[in-house]
Amino acid sequence: PQCIKDVKTAIRYIKSLATDYPIDTDNIGVWGYSAGAHLALMAGLDTNTDSFNSGLYKEFNGAVKCIAAIAAPTDFSNKRNGSQILSKDQGSDVAFKSKISPLTYINPNQVPVLMIHGTNDRIIPPYHYERFADACEQSGLDNFELIEALNCDHLFYFKHKEYGNKVRRFFVKMLKNTQK
Repeated sequence: PQCIKDVKTAIRYIKSLATDYPIDTDNIGVWGYSAGAHLALMAGLDTNTDSFNSGLYKEFNGAVKCIAAIAAPTDFSNKRNGSQILSKDQGSDVAFKSKISPLTYINPNQVPVLMIHGTNDRIIPPYHYERFADACEQSGLDNFELIEALNCDHLFYFKHKEYGNKVRRFFVKMLKNTQK
C-alpha cells in the first residue's frame, strides 16, 4: 500500500539529509498511534527493502532502530474488526490482508518494539496486541515489550501522561547517541 511506501520513503529522505545535517542514520526510531502505529510497525518490521520501496532515495535504506506502537492494529485477518475498515474487495483478499498485517512481519531479527494498548479498546480490540505478543513470544524474541493500559479505551494515551513517559524512556534507551 502507498501509505507504507510513503513512510519508508520519508525515512530514506531523512537519511539523505545526513550530509547536510547532524543526523545519525543508524539511530532512527518510529512512533505511531492507532493507524500511525500500524504504519510505524510496517515500516520498522519490514526487512525486505524492496517490498515497500517507492523508488525514491533508493540509495538509502528504510531501516529503523526501534518502534513504539500505541493502540496498533496488527492483524487484519479477523473478521470482527480486521476487515471492516477495508474495502469489500480488500476485505476478501486474504493475501492483501496478510501483506498489510504487522503480525506477518514478526521475525527473529526484528528491531525492539514497545507496544502499549488499552485493555478496553473497542476500536482496535485487544486481540491485536494479544496475537502480536503471542507471536513475538513464540518467535523467542526478547526485544518486545507490551504494556497493557488496564481498563483503558482507545484514547487512553491522551488522558494518562505516564504512558508518554514510558515511550520517552524507551526511545532514550534505544537511541543512545552513537555518533563519533
